[in-house]
Amino acid sequence: MKTMLKSLSTLFFFSIVLMAQDFPTAPKPKGNFGRCMEIAKQYEIKPMPKPDWADQKDEPLFRAVWFSDLHITSNESEALVKSAFNTTRDLIKPDFAFITGDNAAIYHNLPAEQQNCTVGEKRHLWLERFIQKELSLPFCIIPGDNWPWGFETVFGSFHYSFDFNGFHFIFTSTDRQAKSEGCSVFDANTWEWMKQDLTKNSTKPTLFVMHETIWPPTFLDAPQTEILLNANPHCLATLSGHLHLDLDLTHGSFRQFVAPSIGRSHRPAFKHLRFYKKLIVIESYEWNSNDNTFTQAEKWQKIDIPAELQKNLQKQESGFNPVNKSQLPPLPKELDASLKDRAGECSNNLFGFIVTFGVKKVFGK
Repeated sequence: MKTMLKSLSTLFFFSIVLMAQDFPTAPKPKGNFGRCMEIAKQYEIKPMPKPDWADQKDEPLFRAVWFSDLHITSNESEALVKSAFNTTRDLIKPDFAFITGDNAAIYHNLPAEQQNCTVGEKRHLWLERFIQKELSLPFCIIPGDNWPWGFETVFGSFHYSFDFNGFHFIFTSTDRQAKSEGCSVFDANTWEWMKQDLTKNSTKPTLFVMHETIWPPTFLDAPQTEILLNANPHCLATLSGHLHLDLDLTHGSFRQFVAPSIGRSHRPAFKHLRFYKKLIVIESYEWNSNDNTFTQAEKWQKIDIPAELQKNLQKQESGFNPVNKSQLPPLPKELDASLKDRAGECSNNLFGFIVTFGVKKVFGK
């Protein structure tokens, strides 16, 4: 038995080393988060022939565009995001857009009355104006673990939900975080709100939207959140960012989609979602450096809608008019240094992903 375990450990270690060699020039995060990233990158979505289900004859009930990890930190990243927003506004023209965190670190050319605001508020004030000008569409937004301070003073609550054309959306973000990677949690009132919201809307196909991924578990409360969502099978998937990778992962019955980054990525991209009664079709738009524009990639994903959740799906007359709205008060995210003491717990959670998906990759699965 000891010999077998030793052989498996050696094989696993070897696989990690080999995978790391695929990206010799990229700086790598340390510890289990770094190993998690190396493995997750092996599972990025690859180009494919267009599947039959991607060509739907009916008009969609509605369409949305999903941006994540804008990481506007320089003129270059600002230009990339501007191009993505303009492509969405002028060519795709969805009903609404949503942005899943790690949004902007810079600000400039603010009006005089905003010069005395905090740095955090300035970032969000600048971002709001930038979105209104360059995207010019209804949008939903949440903060990530980078630059969340002051979000609530500009954009309001980061815990809210609504229905649109029969689909239910839950947007949320952790309430407290330390500066250490992954050391963030929900507060008790947020847990209660999420539980009540899921129970109240149990007959609707639901998407759970937040910045950090639940699988792999990149924040302290990820395992408990996965348990909560698995207990509510009408929640069909979680949509997250954070990893800057293009992923579609299944863990048991749990489905985790991850959008790539726009402003800080080896392959800047965003997602276009078409909502139908029987399925959601997800398309990718990637940066084409030859043309300096975002163009549709040969990548498609889908989320099937169970028959029992299709009953109340129907198209509204026009416009983005969400109903059945719910939200928690717009409180600030808190910096909680004590959560750093739980960094080992976060690392241990990530080890489950490393073992599960690392071994799969070793054996070619």
